[in-house]
Amino acid sequence: MSVNHTAARPRAAAPPGGPWPILGPAAVAGLLGGALTFLGQRPLSGTGWFLLVNSASPWAMVAFSAGARVPGRWRTAAVAGATAEAGLVAGYYASAAVAGFAVDTASVVVWVVTGLVAGPVYGAAGASWRHPRLLPRASAVGVSGAVWLADGVTALRLATGGDGGPGTAAGWCAVAAGVALPLLLGRSARDRLLGLVVSAVAAAAVLGAEQAVDWTFLHLA
Repeated sequence: MSVNHTAARPRAAAPPGGPWPILGPAAVAGLLGGALTFLGQRPLSGTGWFLLVNSASPWAMVAFSAGARVPGRWRTAAVAGATAEAGLVAGYYASAAVAGFAVDTASVVVWVVTGLVAGPVYGAAGASWRHPRLLPRASAVGVSGAVWLADGVTALRLATGGDGGPGTAAGWCAVAAGVALPLLLGRSARDRLLGLVVSAVAAAAVLGAEQAVDWTFLHLA
């Protein structure tokens, strides 16, 4: 008589030190990024570079980079992305307070909530862009470019409508970045093609989300 034993699946070992080696650097990067955003707004105002300190794209890349440190571990990456976004908001408004500016509580709440929604998405995307399967990998690289496309479209719309903004050149540069990221991060032609499709679709979602944030500020902040 024989007995069959089913081998248990090996479980991934917890990282040394728990989650802090991942979440700690994400928080620090967020705090520094938020402070640099605030410090850069005055000298860059009126130039095309202002897009880098007054748009969602750079902050989304901080969350993406935080997630990229833990490839394949999308849950941890999602938390890291949220941590980075919370750090960005904290760093920005702490710098504003130190500089003597009044900090509106409603604005802080709106941006924290926005970061807690967007941060996990971009953190998980960062962890997935080297995924062995095509769809998660291409979706991740597409998401990376979507926010740049959306910010570029917004900048072009503002420039065309005479409402200011960073200008036409900055808008086209952001659009170019949105196209370039899927091309650079994709590992194959299929990755890049599907990534561009995802990027275009996700950019529409980002534009809708930005409109929702603007509406919230108009009515609540």
